Amino acid sequence: LSLEYSHVAGTQAPRVRGVPISKASLYNPNGDYFECLDGSRKIQFSRVNDDYCDCGDGSDEPGTAACPNGFFYCQNAGFEAMYIPSGRVNDGICDCCDASDEYASKAQCTDNCHELGREARAEAEKAAELAREGNQIRLEMIAQGKKLKSESTAKLTKLKADYLEAELLKKEKEAVKNLAEEREAQALEKYKPAEPEQPPQEEARELDPEEYFRMIDSDESKTITIAEIQTRITFDKDGNGVVTEEEALFFLGGSDEVNIEDFVDKAWANIKPFLMRDQ
Repeated sequence: LSLEYSHVAGTQAPRVRGVPISKASLYNPNGDYFECLDGSRKIQFSRVNDDYCDCGDGSDEPGTAACPNGFFYCQNAGFEAMYIPSGRVNDGICDCCDASDEYASKAQCTDNCHELGREARAEAEKAAELAREGNQIRLEMIAQGKKLKSESTAKLTKLKADYLEAELLKKEKEAVKNLAEEREAQALEKYKPAEPEQPPQEEARELDPEEYFRMIDSDESKTITIAEIQTRITFDKDGNGVVTEEEALFFLGGSDEVNIEDFVDKAWANIKPFLMRDQ
């Protein structure tokens, strides 16, 4: 019977060769009989590891090469435990890093499990470090993605707000324009005297407010004042031959003076009907 000793709870306990500690209770060296692990038969315990296969499942020869379907357990303390086919036991080739599979051969095996364990742990630590670095990169990319998404959302929100503001401003300008055209039509209807039907004539040239502004701006100050309006008899609303300050204020939209923008936006709607009347 091949036995080896294992450290269990600070003592050395006998263990059948080729059997892991977890199954040691199934191979009690102090018992009289051994029951094959497949339950097929019982044999005297002295026939365990006697280099003769008695059990059909090979469980009576865990430490020899007698059973072709058996397995030998390499404890490999300091590295990774493993099973090898029983046929490799004492075949002259070192399969277990602790050399336990060649206990009765002439193979020059050495126990290098601790060295292999150090190398494996170093490789595992390297892999873990790479995993940590990869995870850190992943987290940074996630954070960057969230930041870019947040910035894109903010830009999109601003663009939508700017678009709505532009649409509102456009509608307001259209409303002001429509109101000015309505006032223009009302003033034209009010002050233009009825004329007898005449044969169609060539359409008068469309009046250009900016061109007319430059014509009235006699001092080229880029503004039109009450005094400049009063020099034009066209703006004599009541036809008394004098353009009063009140009449000038009416044509300037209530301002003492206007620049070209105010002239186009505010004053032109009042002035244009009177110019058309005189054409």
